[in-house]
Amino acid sequence: MASKKRFVGGTSKKNILVCKVCNVKEKKYKCPTCKILYCSKECYQGHKTNGTCDKRKEAIDEEKKKKQVEIDKSDALSNKRKRIYNNQDDTGEEEGYILPMENYNRLINTAQFKKYFLDKRFQKVVKEINSAKNRRQMLDENIKNDKYFSDIVDEMLLILGIANTDNNGNLTVE
Repeated sequence: MASKKRFVGGTSKKNILVCKVCNVKEKKYKCPTCKILYCSKECYQGHKTNGTCDKRKEAIDEEKKKKQVEIDKSDALSNKRKRIYNNQDDTGEEEGYILPMENYNRLINTAQFKKYFLDKRFQKVVKEINSAKNRRQMLDENIKNDKYFSDIVDEMLLILGIANTDNNGNLTVE
């Protein structure tokens, strides 16, 4: 809904927005529920009792629902992406795997990974990898040289079902 500007008292020096309830006085406040502009306690109370606030709130909520449906559709499409082979980004790095949103949510909601995400050492390694010019190389180096980080990656692969353990307890990636 477009907001019309109306001048109070015939002045044209300022663009003054008028109370949307009485349409006379300059607006001073905004309803926290529906965001309508009003000038006084009386106008606010009148606005609340005549039901327009609820109607405006319902319209705003309906718009939010429509936007959320569009976002959900977009997420559903992106969740279909699984593996991308031999794709390179602007830096020449190879993308090996894009984690679907459902797997990401499953991972971040496990108690163990919540603990890791709060761990300063883990955060430091992730920031280091993310800021590296060649992230794939940095990830591989950290997996190879940092047992703590390597164990976290192994656990993540097991949770996501990307890897299993054999009879000897060795990790096997599918």
